[in-house]
Amino acid sequence: MPSWQEIVNEHGPAAYRAAWRILGQSQDCEDVLQDAFMEFYRFFAAGRIVQPKAFLFRIVTYRALDALRRREPHGEIDTSILLDDSIGPMDQVIELEEELRLRSIVAKLPARQAAVFCLSHFEEFTHVEIATALDITMNAVAMALHKARTKLRESMTIAIPENHQ
Repeated sequence: MPSWQEIVNEHGPAAYRAAWRILGQSQDCEDVLQDAFMEFYRFFAAGRIVQPKAFLFRIVTYRALDALRRREPHGEIDTSILLDDSIGPMDQVIELEEELRLRSIVAKLPARQAAVFCLSHFEEFTHVEIATALDITMNAVAMALHKARTKLRESMTIAIPENHQ
């Protein structure tokens, strides 16, 4: 088993990025990471962790989703993306609005579906890695991902008024 410092050094940056992809705000990410590492350490000190990366991502994902759900419906977005010169200002604003909308929809998903979706799409975990991280079966991963994608697709689809068809 690696030492505590090795775990923090090896997985800390990736855990922060995982929280960032869900939350999009540095202050929230820092709070989530602090809580997640404190919880992780309690299990680590008790010798109850077999796969540190999987366990850490489980905690970070669920804590980030909890923080996302506690937010106001249209919480603030980190506007540092507006410094991106590769796309125009209108495209940047549209991108920010799409991120807000996606986060709002993910926050409304049941916990397992949201966690599976985030680990699959944001972290690009395989089904095996997700099953290990969340301590669920491969079948449960597939079902949760299917349900999450279906709900997201339905929610993200823009209805076209009949007079514009």
